[in-house]
Amino acid sequence: MPTLLIADDDARLRRLIRTYAELENYTCEEAGDGRSALRIFQAAPCDLVILDVMMPGMDGFETLEKLRAIRDVPVIMLTARTEEY
Repeated sequence: MPTLLIADDDARLRRLIRTYAELENYTCEEAGDGRSALRIFQAAPCDLVILDVMMPGMDGFETLEKLRAIRDVPVIMLTARTEEY
């Protein structure tokens, strides 16, 4: 089964993505911030990463740069920057 790493500081969004990914037979790993995502990525091979742009501490772009230094993997970036409140 392919493995998906979901890195987002919103736990509800991680659960939602995980629910749909598991229906498509992905094994899922979750991280609430960039540093945790890097630790998981180094410990377990992932086939795809879903990465939030705006996370506390290390943002998604910095996390992406560090992920790419370890291994080239497909990444889908999530953002709510255009969201209106």
